[in-house]
Amino acid sequence: MSTENQTQATPEPPAGDGLTVTRLTSGYRRGSDVVKDVSMRATAGRITALVGPNGSGKSTLLHTVLGLIRPRDGEVLLDGTPMVDQMSSRVGFCADDLPVPELLTGLEYVETMALLRSVAVDRAEILEYFAALRMADAAGDLVGSYSHGMKRKVQLVANVLHRPSLLILDEPFRGLDPETAALLRRVLTETAANGRAILVSTHDLGAVESFCHDVVVLSQGQVVLDDRVETLRAAAQGSDTFLEDAFLDVTGLRDNVEESAQRAATLIGGRS
Repeated sequence: MSTENQTQATPEPPAGDGLTVTRLTSGYRRGSDVVKDVSMRATAGRITALVGPNGSGKSTLLHTVLGLIRPRDGEVLLDGTPMVDQMSSRVGFCADDLPVPELLTGLEYVETMALLRSVAVDRAEILEYFAALRMADAAGDLVGSYSHGMKRKVQLVANVLHRPSLLILDEPFRGLDPETAALLRRVLTETAANGRAILVSTHDLGAVESFCHDVVVLSQGQVVLDDRVETLRAAAQGSDTFLEDAFLDVTGLRDNVEESAQRAATLIGGRS
């Protein structure tokens, strides 16, 4: 399946200011707000991490930003323009739990996604992406035969072919082997350096510390921390657990964690 000559070529968009969310409120049922008056940014040229406990509203926030849920209040802008007007052309989204079609080859899947976005790209360019991600020999294999890491790679290719201004990834490191995780971190770092805005939703605080520039913490649907990772690191005077400490403090979970840890350790060690 080739998309060559079937669609109009899309010029690479210039880098801009990135994602701006202002006083956003949204939810799934009438009168039940999951995300409450949230304001945040994912700045062009930087990687922003979105973290929070389970049930904090991360998924609802992402779904609202992506236009899957209509906000009750507030606005979402990409480079100063309403996000809803630019979803297919300037945004890439790598979902955590969205199945990929296993009866297509990797190459067919990427070509189909390009066609749906009306992006003109020839097969040779797609194969360059496969080669860059060390998947050249697997491009013609069925997606159903891919490992978890390979599926994440092909999903990434399908969502960057149109060179989006904003790339959103939900739990991108879940289940990845060390080599694939390291490769993904470097790809995202280089992509941000080229002027793209990247928003990563994750529970992996170690990954946030290692390559993210900014971190936004949600708790009970509200932003409780929005800061630069290096600022938090400096304030903690180089503590190895500076981000975990900040997370537990702003979410109010420290006492729960320490109490549960002590009880579990006593049970595991045996009663004296």
